[in-house]
Parts: sequence; structure tokens; C-alpha cells
Amino acid sequence: MPTDNGATERFELGAGFFLRPPLMEDAENLARAVAESLDSLLPWMPWAAYEPMSVQGRRRLIDQWRQEFRLGDNYNFLIFHGTTAIGVQGLHRRIGPGGLELGYWINPAFAGRGISSHAAVALAAWALSKEDVGYIEVHNDAANLPSQGVARKAGFEKLLERPSPIDAPGETGIELVWEARRGRWKRPQLPAL
Repeated sequence: MPTDNGATERFELGAGFFLRPPLMEDAENLARAVAESLDSLLPWMPWAAYEPMSVQGRRRLIDQWRQEFRLGDNYNFLIFHGTTAIGVQGLHRRIGPGGLELGYWINPAFAGRGISSHAAVALAAWALSKEDVGYIEVHNDAANLPSQGVARKAGFEKLLERPSPIDAPGETGIELVWEARRGRWKRPQLPAL
């Protein structure tokens, strides 16, 4: 699924919300979104323990994300409301051939409104339309109910529960795996934002 320019895709979600790959000039905007969301990220995202990241470090991260996008390794997208970054969704090649793992977070001021579910649906449809992607998984902890809600509303099927190492303070050590598989996943009709 390589592309020449990781910044060309854009998915309109409605009501002024959209997804697009990050640009270098998004570093400060993304840093603000992470800072505003840190309390809700720390229980579930191991990388959050290393925040705050410098703006220079954030630019290096965005550069890495853009390179990975061009190579077809990982596809990170920022969620925007107007010109303000409010979260991230990413598709990652870390679950095996033909598969992508979908991860996501959103500023808690925007949580519970269906934005993450709309974004997950947009990315699932985009990824499953690619020849080399047959399935997408969401992995979340059994205690992370908001993440489970996003997966469920986005039409992912719960496959299994399994023991998992505890990598962040809110985790229980029980991981849920959700799947959207080409040919089985039906794009859900979500309420408008």
C-alpha cells in the first residue's frame, strides 16, 4: 500500500471533523492535543509515560510517520476539528501478513460523540480497499471500555480475549481483539456528527 506522498489522503467525517496524515507544521498542534489528553492517555498508552516531547522531537516523529506512510509500513492520521488537532488514528503492520492493527485516541473534550468511530470506519474502508490488506484488528484492554465502544460501533467483531503483558497503569492484563475482515466487515451506518 505504498504511496508517493503520505499527506494526500483526507477523509471528511462531518461537522468540520476530518482525518489526514500529519504535516511537519502540525508538530505544535499535535503537542497541544497530547498535552490536553495526557490524563486520559496515561492509563492505556505506554508511550504517554514519555510525554511531554519537545517540539523538535515531535517534528522528528512526524517525519518518521511520513516516511513510514510512504513505505507502506504504518499509516498515522491526525483527527482535526477545523484547524485544531484533537487525536490520532493509526494503522500499523505489526500483526502479520495482510493485517493492520488500528490504534486510536482522542482529546477527552471530544470523546463520546462518535468522532473516533467515524474515523475508524473511514480508515477501515480505506485500508480494506487495498490489495495487500485482508483484515484489520483493534487490540484493547478489557478495562478500556471507551476503546471497546469505538471498535464495536465501527463494525469490528470481537474475536477473543487473551492474557497480555501489562504495559500501562490502567491495564488488567486481559486483551480483547476485534477484527474487520474483507468480505465480512460491513460499513456501519453511524449517526451523523
